[in-house]
Amino acid sequence: MSLTVFEGWTRPFLVLALFLGLELTTNLVIETHLFRWRRRCLAGRLARGVSKGSPAETVYDGLMLPALNYAEHDRIKARLSPEEEQRVIEATRELLPEGPGPGERGASGEAAAASSVALLGYPANGDADAVALRMLARVLEGTPIVLDILPGPPLWSELVELVKTKGYRYRTSS
Repeated sequence: MSLTVFEGWTRPFLVLALFLGLELTTNLVIETHLFRWRRRCLAGRLARGVSKGSPAETVYDGLMLPALNYAEHDRIKARLSPEEEQRVIEATRELLPEGPGPGERGASGEAAAASSVALLGYPANGDADAVALRMLARVLEGTPIVLDILPGPPLWSELVELVKTKGYRYRTSS
């Protein structure tokens, strides 16, 4: 038996339904405005970062990585389609200066290999990770750290072979 059978109990349910409807609508409007506000903030950061000639790592940390992160987050929350997320990734990739691609070492990487530390990286979770690794490789240029980037996650046997043949150092937990 429902409580609405009793006279006088219909109004509290109407008030509750109205309250829930308003709450859901308000949250939807706020989320939409926050999404738009976030996009405007990122665009403003880009304009300020490019115009002031900020160092690459500042632009990467302050704009490009958050854009990739927000795109993935918004795709998971169904605010962006996978195609829209891919467009954000492609736009971010296009903003990166040309450099070594996956599986390549930097121009100074081979010459400095004897005195440098070689790191091996691979995108664990898709194209956004590959773009982030390229950003890291750009930041590490001119340092004794050389980042080699694989195009995708290798099999464990391939990883062991790479470590043996390329001379990567590895550490096991003791």
